[in-house]
Amino acid sequence: MTFSKRRRRLIKKAQELSTLCDAKIGPIVFSSIGKLVEFSNSRLLHRCCQMRGVITLFGFLCPSGISPAPQFKKWEIKKIQEDQISRSEYIKNTLTTVEATKGRVFLAPYNDGRHWVLCVIDPYNDVVYFLDPLHNEKYKGIGKGVQDDLRKIVERALFGFRTEKGLLKKIKMSTKWIQIQCPRQKNVMDSGYYVMRYMKEIIDHKQTRIFEDYFHDCNVPNYDQGQIDEVRAQWTRHVLLMLIL
Repeated sequence: MTFSKRRRRLIKKAQELSTLCDAKIGPIVFSSIGKLVEFSNSRLLHRCCQMRGVITLFGFLCPSGISPAPQFKKWEIKKIQEDQISRSEYIKNTLTTVEATKGRVFLAPYNDGRHWVLCVIDPYNDVVYFLDPLHNEKYKGIGKGVQDDLRKIVERALFGFRTEKGLLKKIKMSTKWIQIQCPRQKNVMDSGYYVMRYMKEIIDHKQTRIFEDYFHDCNVPNYDQGQIDEVRAQWTRHVLLMLIL
């Protein structure tokens, strides 16, 4: 059995257990080469925000709720479309139930099956900041380079949310995507850690608006091993705390 099939089964079981027990399940999955391929981080980030007194500034979307289901084949168009609608509804419902307010953004880690990216969604301004550890410098500040699947589900969700809130100015999707010049990974394994580091720095800076050149004190070409190890250590402490409690 391949690694991807095992991962799909594990995530499916975790989702079933979460529904059955009405509990938050946080699977963290690494490949045999140490690549982070799945994580659920909302509880850790929620706790970080509480400790820093910025819980009203940030909301979170679960990666498994917005990332595409890996079991569908390319030719299963209807199932893929239904999955996209379901994920868009999850985003819209989260924005509604978590009380998206003016000045609050939502951190949304997304994995297309091979690579992690981060969206920072500002629903009231209809803006999405896009942080890709493998970004192309020529796309800085514009929406090029965003995965089609990700763009579709986020824009559909924002269109629905803004329609319900009476915020829509045009009868069409007009979301602005801004690609950020963030630190860039040096290998094929570290995208998950980079996304975790982005979220940590955004929360630490208490910023809901991200400039194209990222934060001046964090805008390095690449993270060093110490910075990667720091987020790994945070995750280790969080997981151990969950096990103890």
